[in-house]
Amino acid sequence: MENIPPPAAQSLRPPPPTSKSPLPPPPGSSVTDGAKISSLRSEFPRLAQQFHPKKNKMKSIAIPSDSKLPIWWKCSEGPDHEWQTTIKNRLEGGGCPCCCGTKLSVTNSIAVLRPDVAELWSKTKNIEKAKPENMMLTAKKAKIWFQCPKGEDHLWQLKLEDALKEGGLECPCCAGKKLSVTNCLLTVRPDIAEMWLLGGENAERIPEGVMAMTDGTGWLSWEGRKWEVNISEVVRREGRPVPPPLPPPVIVEEEEPGEGEKIGVENSAEELAGGEDREGEKSVLEEEKEEEKVKKRNWKDKFKNVLGAFMGRKGM
Repeated sequence: MENIPPPAAQSLRPPPPTSKSPLPPPPGSSVTDGAKISSLRSEFPRLAQQFHPKKNKMKSIAIPSDSKLPIWWKCSEGPDHEWQTTIKNRLEGGGCPCCCGTKLSVTNSIAVLRPDVAELWSKTKNIEKAKPENMMLTAKKAKIWFQCPKGEDHLWQLKLEDALKEGGLECPCCAGKKLSVTNCLLTVRPDIAEMWLLGGENAERIPEGVMAMTDGTGWLSWEGRKWEVNISEVVRREGRPVPPPLPPPVIVEEEEPGEGEKIGVENSAEELAGGEDREGEKSVLEEEKEEEKVKKRNWKDKFKNVLGAFMGRKGM
């Protein structure tokens, strides 16, 4: 936008006198009847170049230079660079708000100034007002949804001020920071996903729910064996992972039978003695049970005798 010089830098000379009678002062003017009229066009010709040709009811030649009424202006930098303010505000440095970035225009939207950001703008997750053609770069705190073309679920949200930074539009799914259908173990290495142990040490984790390049560990199972691996390491290697070698078998040497032991019978002197002790314990228990039975029989017999004697007395 062309800067308007202060009034001192312009020609303040009034137009030459004519033989015609002066026009009556327009509304809003402080000029009295019979005084010479100083119009916007005659007093500030460069400022009058931005006078809106259609939205004002009066022409610039008829508007006094000291008018306090708001006037419509139009900037040549854009078709929608239109605004309304007073002559005083313009003389004090008030310029085009579209060029200053305080009013949305087709020339200062994000879609125009940052097409790289607008290209990744999600067309479905953002509301109508939060579209690149409806926002300016000054809306730094607004949270915007972005989408990478490499996957339908490559979606992420961040503040506009972060997206405008260098490298701020890095897709977290492509960078391996967020799980996606394109970076999960099932998609990247289906051969390893086939060996994934379902349940057990992996709990509820499944191949489509694990990133292929994660530094975490997981359990694989193949041909009856299972083992733990670093997921990213086996993904980087070619071919199927192989289980670690089995440990060597443990050989147990048989001891020669000692004296008093028969070959093929696993019983030592202690075991035999223990067996005798157990048999003794069983006999003691059986004797105690038998004694208890005897006591019960004796009690019943005694109770019958007492009951018989009582009934006999009652019959007498």
